[in-house]
Amino acid sequence: MTNPLAVWGLPHAEVTFLRHNENVTCRVDAGGDSYALRIHRPQPGFSLAMFGGLSPTDLMRTEMDLLIHLADTAPFEVQQPMPTQSGERVVVLNDGSPACLLRWVDGEELTPDEAPTHAAALGAKLSSRSTEAHQRWLASLPSAHPLFSVTPGPAEDWERAH
Repeated sequence: MTNPLAVWGLPHAEVTFLRHNENVTCRVDAGGDSYALRIHRPQPGFSLAMFGGLSPTDLMRTEMDLLIHLADTAPFEVQQPMPTQSGERVVVLNDGSPACLLRWVDGEELTPDEAPTHAAALGAKLSSRSTEAHQRWLASLPSAHPLFSVTPGPAEDWERAH
């Protein structure tokens, strides 16, 4: 696939590189709409071991499932996964990298000093809804979903990633 945006019907969109960490992330503008294109190509040394061996493609699909659920249940706006012309939410590029396209949500990037305060406020807002929402989301997944086969990685993998 030489132009991944073609599967979303956006082969001539304007693409602006934003950052590269776990994903290559770009803003995509087309026809008056904006999107975030995420291609999973982690920087050297980035590990997914804390997810118990789930493939990057399965992790991205699980994330898209969660975002779809949150779009209906969260008390705040979330990025919504955009289906391709054939209905997929995640595509695999020629190099094996999974990619997704999300509806753009305007906002501001948090500074390291602001992040803890905002994370605490968000946590407080979600705490009363999290267990119920999590149970509804898990119940909505097919029993064969890859998430149910995950064996959590060692605690040190989690600590290294954060």
